[in-house]
Amino acid sequence: MRAVTDASGPCETGTTMTFHMNDGGKFAMRCENVVQNRRLEFKGGFLLGLAGALGTIELEPTPSSTSDSPETRVTYSFGLTGMAGNVFGWINRKPIERGTEDGLANILAMSESAQK
Repeated sequence: MRAVTDASGPCETGTTMTFHMNDGGKFAMRCENVVQNRRLEFKGGFLLGLAGALGTIELEPTPSSTSDSPETRVTYSFGLTGMAGNVFGWINRKPIERGTEDGLANILAMSESAQK
C-alpha cells in the first residue's frame, strides 16, 4: 500500500478512509471491531459488492514482556471476500500473500520507529 487518505476520524469503529495501492488502485475502507491498543479490522467492498477485502491486526504482549522491556506479538491477516473476491484471491494468491507479508513488515517497522 502506498498511502491512506481521507480518514473521517481517529482509529475507531466506523472511521472511513481510502487505501491507495501501489498499482494505483483506490479502495474505500472502514474500521471495524476496534479495541484500542489491541485490535483493528478494516474492510471494504468493490466490484459492485461482489468482492471485498478484510484485514485484521491484533496486538498482544508476549509472555516475556515487562513494563521495563515491553514486547508485542503482532498478528496480521488479510483476505478477499465475496463471490468474486474468492475467485480473484485464489487466482492472485501469491501476490496477495507477498502483500500481506510486506504489510506486516511495514506495520512492524512503523511500530518500532514510533517507540524511538
